[in-house]
Amino acid sequence: MLVPFGNIAWRVALAEATTAAMGCGLLAFMVSRGSSMLIEGIDELKGMTGKWERAICLACGVVAGVSLGLGSSMWNESVVINRISLFGVPWLMVVLVFLMRWMYAPHQRRYLYAAMFFLRRLPPPSTKP
Repeated sequence: MLVPFGNIAWRVALAEATTAAMGCGLLAFMVSRGSSMLIEGIDELKGMTGKWERAICLACGVVAGVSLGLGSSMWNESVVINRISLFGVPWLMVVLVFLMRWMYAPHQRRYLYAAMFFLRRLPPPSTKP
């Protein structure tokens, strides 16, 4: 037992909130890295110092992660309504992280294979009404 206190409903709610937070963190990581790749690709921004680039990328990642976490759909499903299981959110984000890494270096197929491995591990969609 990972959390030895509280009833089962509280532990499930804690696990769903934790997985939703992991998904938000992975999204923040992806947006931060993606904005860095975007800045590298724009000619006018190539002369930007590393300090400013890191600050912009960090701000973009934080805004994306917090926006997903506090957005109405994620917030309602993880805290208020609890109709669907959010355990699939981090799995999907891991798949997207591996696919993003593979796009950065397409000759390294191990990232594509890892994405397909984690895609296979995604939980099935919920059938709750």
